[in-house]
Amino acid sequence: MKRGLVTGEVLYSDATHLKASANKNKFAVVRVEVKPVEYLAQLEQAIEQDRAAEGKRELKANQSAPATKEIKVSRSDKDAGYMVREGKPKGFFYLDHRTVESKHAIITDTQPRLRQCMIPCRT
Repeated sequence: MKRGLVTGEVLYSDATHLKASANKNKFAVVRVEVKPVEYLAQLEQAIEQDRAAEGKRELKANQSAPATKEIKVSRSDKDAGYMVREGKPKGFFYLDHRTVESKHAIITDTQPRLRQCMIPCRT
């Protein structure tokens, strides 16, 4: 910004899948807990605080078991996620988010995403 190359006025963000160096046929199938659980716990706590502030009674606790799913984990690259998407090659990939300043196409931010944010595998 000091040199006038980046104004911050118009930024574009996009994501791309980067192929991992992992054999798509060598994996283990693992059952994992779906990750929004942490966010939902924070949300429920905020709701309870709001209800208490308004003098409302507490809601019944949700007794359901955490949601799980099966995912494929590469034997050689445990950080890569297995992608199955129509019209795309199947295999292990990383999801890379980038933000670019429009005037000179300078990358201003990157957010690599590992397995937790990849498209769920279909077994």
